[in-house]
Amino acid sequence: MPDKIASTRGRGSGSRQALPTASRPGRAGADLTVDFAAALRHAQLEAGDPPLRSVARRAGFSAATISRAFGGKKLPRWEVAERILESLGIHPSRINTEWQMRWYLAREEHRAAMGSQPGQNLAASPVCEACGGLIGDLVQHQAWHWRIERLLGGATLRAIEGPGQ
Repeated sequence: MPDKIASTRGRGSGSRQALPTASRPGRAGADLTVDFAAALRHAQLEAGDPPLRSVARRAGFSAATISRAFGGKKLPRWEVAERILESLGIHPSRINTEWQMRWYLAREEHRAAMGSQPGQNLAASPVCEACGGLIGDLVQHQAWHWRIERLLGGATLRAIEGPGQ
């Protein structure tokens, strides 16, 4: 079955740019990676569809790196994704919550497909006492807390007891 591809008109040249919307057959752990790329493309469209070169310049990466991030073949490093989203004007609170979680799930899907048992990485992850979240990468998790606390004006996140816990 062929990939599902939606196209949009490119800037000025009359070219068409592919929007990834489904995984490519035979690629382990690709579904959420392709979904992440499609979500990046959607964010680009919501931001007025700036050209990739403009996004690259504002994000501080090469146009090739930005193009690969939008391509869906490989999940970009979090730093690249974060800078793309910042350059598209996405609010930092959305970047550090929903976008970071989306990226993390795509990364875990890929890791599971490359030989780990499904959920193995998550099950082995310690739980943060402050927020109740799973800690896959301690340094990254601490940085996330720092950014959220900075956005909240110094308030700290605390886990609460409630339904589902």
